Amino acid sequence: MQTFTDVQFMSAKDKELTLKDWEKFLRNGLKWEQFSNRLYEHLHLHCGFIAHYNRQGFHCEYFNSGVDSEKFFDWLFSPNNHGMIDYNDLKSAMKEVYQNFKATIAEDTNAEVTSKIALLEVCVKRAKEDYEYAKKFLGELHL
Repeated sequence: MQTFTDVQFMSAKDKELTLKDWEKFLRNGLKWEQFSNRLYEHLHLHCGFIAHYNRQGFHCEYFNSGVDSEKFFDWLFSPNNHGMIDYNDLKSAMKEVYQNFKATIAEDTNAEVTSKIALLEVCVKRAKEDYEYAKKFLGELHL
């Protein structure tokens, strides 16, 4: 059990609740429904992330794709991301919890990449056969 300390903008109890939200979020596959306001507020106020306008914007930026979530975790736990020192106890606990889910998150990311590549292959095949579709498809890719 992690022992947290009270700091000016977050009590030890709030840190504990944030850690519980973090674990729930990771356990449930980074789903929007589990991305609590408490967790969002901690990440953008205390961990060196910008707000992205609101909780939904933050989630879309970092968790809509596995590739984006990899960047998120790399930054969150980077030695270059000092965040605010008062929250190092919580950051350390969050990293420990993350280690328990890291392999599953990586598997989900790899599955997502494989699925998207398969979809692209289907779209390219269709584009080769259908010029109108090809124009629309390429327009969506912004090529």
